[in-house]
Amino acid sequence: MQPWTALPRPTTPVCPPFEPSRPGKERNTILVTGATGTIGRELVQQFKAFGAHVIAGSSSGKTIGGVETRRVDFADAASLASALQDVDALFLLLPLQADMAQLASNAVAAARTAGVKHIVRSSGAGQPGLHRSCAGSG
Repeated sequence: MQPWTALPRPTTPVCPPFEPSRPGKERNTILVTGATGTIGRELVQQFKAFGAHVIAGSSSGKTIGGVETRRVDFADAASLASALQDVDALFLLLPLQADMAQLASNAVAAARTAGVKHIVRSSGAGQPGLHRSCAGSG
C-alpha cells in the first residue's frame, strides 16, 4: 500500500459557478462554517483561490485567511440569522458533539428563513448506531 499523497490542486474550477440568486449581485456568497477546523480552513482557502465571495464562520469569530468572518453559534437562532444574512450557499461543517443533529436542524431552519439556496453538508461522523445495524452484513 502506498502512502497517502495529496492530489494536485485544479487550476480552474471543476464546476461552473451557479447564477447569483439575489438581484444586483455579481456573484454568490458562500458561508463556510467550522472555518477554523482542518476541512473548513482548506475550503475557505480553496474558494478564495477561485475568486468566490467566501465568508468564514466559526464559533469564535476568529479571523481566517484574510476573508470576512462571522461568528456562528448553532444553538442561537439570532447568531445563525446574523451569520446567514445575504448568504446564497452554506457549506455546513458542525462540531462533533452529542447534540449535532439538533445543531444541524437549527442551521437548516435558519438557512431556509434567510433564503439560502444551496446547502452542502459534510461530516466525518458516522451514523449513530450504524455499526450495530451493519453487524454481520459482511
